[in-house]
Amino acid sequence: MTLLDIRIEKALFIVLAILAVLIALFVFLHSPIRRFFQKHFTDRAYYRTVNRIALDNDFFLINSFVQKSPEETEYHIDHILIGEKYIYCIRDRYYDGCLSGKAEDDRWVFYKKHGKKGYQTL
Repeated sequence: MTLLDIRIEKALFIVLAILAVLIALFVFLHSPIRRFFQKHFTDRAYYRTVNRIALDNDFFLINSFVQKSPEETEYHIDHILIGEKYIYCIRDRYYDGCLSGKAEDDRWVFYKKHGKKGYQTL
């Protein structure tokens, strides 16, 4: 083996080692980074989805509606979709777990990662 062959083997080993470390970092850090972005940038994700629904179905869309009630309490609705038949009031929320519910029931069941159930009233 010549000196050039040894240098090529070392360079190839270094490149493959760096690639293996990058893949391992991606596998271990993908889920926490994804969860962080979902938690902190929920409004952007919902805005895109609601905007697409409004454009596709020809709905009128009002974003970030703030109003005061007669008692002078302020309330905020993230999105209002106005269609031909219905008006939809949408609030953006992030839940770190799973939500389950039935159409005829007025409660959601919230499952956290460690299996505990919690109930949330609509």
